[in-house]
Amino acid sequence: MIAPAGKLAIELMEFLKAKGIFAWSSSAWDVNSVKAQLDHTELILSIGGDGTILRAAQAVLPGNTPVTGINLGKVGFMTELTVDEAKES
Repeated sequence: MIAPAGKLAIELMEFLKAKGIFAWSSSAWDVNSVKAQLDHTELILSIGGDGTILRAAQAVLPGNTPVTGINLGKVGFMTELTVDEAKES
C-alpha cells in the first residue's frame, strides 16, 4: 500500500510529465538522493506537513532551490498549497 504522500507524488509526476516537464521523486529523509538530483532542479514540491517541508529545505542547503509545500497534515503553517490546489497551481 502506498502512503498518501507517495500516491500524490506519483500523480503529480505523471501530471507534470504529460506536460513535458521532467519530474523526480524522493523521500525528504533520503538526503543523498535529493542532493544527487538538485543540479537541474528548478522547484521542490514537498508533500506532507511542516516537518516534511523543513526536512526538504534542509536537504537542498546550501543551494537555493525553492521549496513549495503541499499540505497533507492537519495544520500546515508552512505549506502553501492544499492537495486540491496542487495541480492547479
